[in-house]
Amino acid sequence: MPGKLTVIIVPFVLFWLTSRVWSATDDPFPPPGKLIEVSQKQLHINCTGTGSPLVILEAGLGGNSLDWVKVQPMLASFTRVCSYDRAGYGWSDGDALPRTSARSVYELYGLLHKAGEEGPYLLAGHSFGGFIVRMFASLHPDETSGVVLLDASHEDQFTSLSHNNRQKGRGMRLGAGQPRKLMVPEGLPEEAKLIASTLAENSRAMISLQSEMRHFNDSIHQVRYTPMPPYIPVKVISRGKRVWPEGEKGDRMETAWRLLQEDLYQRLTPASSGLSHQIATLSGHYIHLDEPRLVVRAIRKMVLNQRRLALLENRHDK
Repeated sequence: MPGKLTVIIVPFVLFWLTSRVWSATDDPFPPPGKLIEVSQKQLHINCTGTGSPLVILEAGLGGNSLDWVKVQPMLASFTRVCSYDRAGYGWSDGDALPRTSARSVYELYGLLHKAGEEGPYLLAGHSFGGFIVRMFASLHPDETSGVVLLDASHEDQFTSLSHNNRQKGRGMRLGAGQPRKLMVPEGLPEEAKLIASTLAENSRAMISLQSEMRHFNDSIHQVRYTPMPPYIPVKVISRGKRVWPEGEKGDRMETAWRLLQEDLYQRLTPASSGLSHQIATLSGHYIHLDEPRLVVRAIRKMVLNQRRLALLENRHDK
């Protein structure tokens, strides 16, 4: 299976990076997409493929559009898909305002409309990006066809995890100590890792990361009090691999995280949707890098379901 996956992914990755990233001679790493002014700053968005619904890829803390380099080419083979860089990350300008979920939703919505990328949108969010896609769906339900959560953040994660490991409570609250791992995650192809490492050296990336961490509790408050409509389909995918160290404390942390993920599923996924809580057994926190085909299959299933519903609605209208 790993060999087959490599055969499928590597040509896509090499083509995407070579044709889009190294096409210019004056800049070794120009943006693969386009820069669009939103709220007096340039934000980078990279859209490929054709079809509806439009899939939006939202990275976690410290992440950027390169985090999706394994899944975007495959998604683009059957629908339109956009990855982008939040302010300060990747190729986007920085921002002095607090980096909260609400701020990111406001900018993403403006970016999509200025880029001419119309809905309906199917939003996939990893980790902290889960807050952003949930808020987007809450504020723009008529333009949201579905949400996919990849080992996503939970409103109660600091309370729960800190309770199980009091000595590390502050570290988990701030996400301190591993900024480079957030900006250059394991699992990136070497070509993308080189670019991500270069982009991570820019001070604006660290400033944005620190701001998102500093205002994480604000984001929690925003998400908690802006619930999603229950009719929007939600697919929850959680990691299956252990990330906390072996031992009693690590066991408690792993159990706490699994319970948080199950709670997300129970609260956000209506029983009538037929969507299950999926465990990515071969994945750590970055499911889209560890098992990209699993993520693509889940999104593809939701895309096809939305197309069937749209077809039925069109027939009914006639």
